[in-house]
Amino acid sequence: MKRPSVVSRSPAWWLWLAAAALLVTARLAEPWAGVVALGLFLAQVIGFYMRENSWDSLAVQVRVVFAAVVFTGHLPHLGPLLWLPAAAAATIVLLDYCVVSRVLSLMAMHRTEPLDLALLRRTFSPAWAGPRPGAAPSLRLRTASPFS
Repeated sequence: MKRPSVVSRSPAWWLWLAAAALLVTARLAEPWAGVVALGLFLAQVIGFYMRENSWDSLAVQVRVVFAAVVFTGHLPHLGPLLWLPAAAAATIVLLDYCVVSRVLSLMAMHRTEPLDLALLRRTFSPAWAGPRPGAAPSLRLRTASPFS
């Protein structure tokens, strides 16, 4: 198995790093950090929507999902839910692998082929695992990047 390539340090990468740090801080020490993380995600939703000019963009939809989960984590008794976006953001930063974008890429509006086991396998296989024998190369993985 190949190791993940070095993730580019794009502005989006730094935003994911900040979000992960804020969410972990919110759970471990300072609850206000979760509110800042929510504001960060909402600002990203607005910024990526203005750039893409469409709600259909995976980049916009991923941030909407993260904002919704972080908002839900601020409801009474749901604070531990903030560990989910914290872990997901850390995975994006460390491995360039976003489960949310891959799930969203399976929605009918984002796929051009029928939903089957082969598509699921290609969608959820990490890019660094290499091509599977006999499998056509998938361009969907490239379009599902959280850094787009």
